[in-house]
Amino acid sequence: MKHILFSIGIAFCTIPLFAQGELDALKYSQHDLRGTARYMSMGGAFGALGGDISTFSQNPAGIGVFRNSEVAATINLSNTKTQTSTSSFGILKDNKFRFTFDNIGYVATFRTNKNDYLNNINIGFAYNRLKSFNRKYKAGYNDIRSSISDYIAVKTDGIPVSDLAITDNYNPYNTQPWLSVLGYESYLIGPAGGDNLYGGVLDYANGGMGNADLFVTEKGRIDEYSFNLGGNILDIAYFGLGIGVMDLHYELNTSYKEYIDWTHVPNGNRGDFDLRTALSTSGTGFNFK
Repeated sequence: MKHILFSIGIAFCTIPLFAQGELDALKYSQHDLRGTARYMSMGGAFGALGGDISTFSQNPAGIGVFRNSEVAATINLSNTKTQTSTSSFGILKDNKFRFTFDNIGYVATFRTNKNDYLNNINIGFAYNRLKSFNRKYKAGYNDIRSSISDYIAVKTDGIPVSDLAITDNYNPYNTQPWLSVLGYESYLIGPAGGDNLYGGVLDYANGGMGNADLFVTEKGRIDEYSFNLGGNILDIAYFGLGIGVMDLHYELNTSYKEYIDWTHVPNGNRGDFDLRTALSTSGTGFNFK
């Protein structure tokens, strides 16, 4: 029996991004509980109390509570847990411990003894890590009876072959889905009759089946750099103004592999492939408090 191995590698490519989905908005808007030891011990409930550099991201008036100049820095031991569950391999778990540098800040206090109302003016700067995206997880499937190539074929139905074939005159900026073009050029899908219909690589007529693995790696962070000015009025009222610079970096890499017996590969009964994707997101923003 002759075996043929074919593989697919997708290098990072830049494509137009017209919008983000709701899952992206949720992912980037949810922050971790990170900060000084005092801030974390109170579950982050320091916004109204102030007097802690971690609150610069929440309530700039909290800087007015400081009576003396202060320098603070925090090193945190974090544990990232992931868990996947499939019918083939059951539950797969992964734990990762790492040290992280979560924040550093400085507050300078200037007393105004000659002022009858204003006790002090404070100026501060703080760096706070709001979120870490670092994690890995994997999943496996045995005896798959369908292939991701079937999904690609369905999404490609109706598109003429001439729009998928890469030639000297091929326009990489046309409106055809890149996954369809990649699948066609890599022999994952092929014509399956008239009316521009396509089929996947799995040969169902001969009892095609196989195994699949999924590997996912995420990494990145959301940081904030805060610049605050505030004061204390007769130990009764506290005021503050803050300017924050938000910095976002996020990377997602996935690898989906199938190991299939009985495929539509010419002169062969076996076909393995590796479909890889890479996403990189970065941005900078400003906020005022």
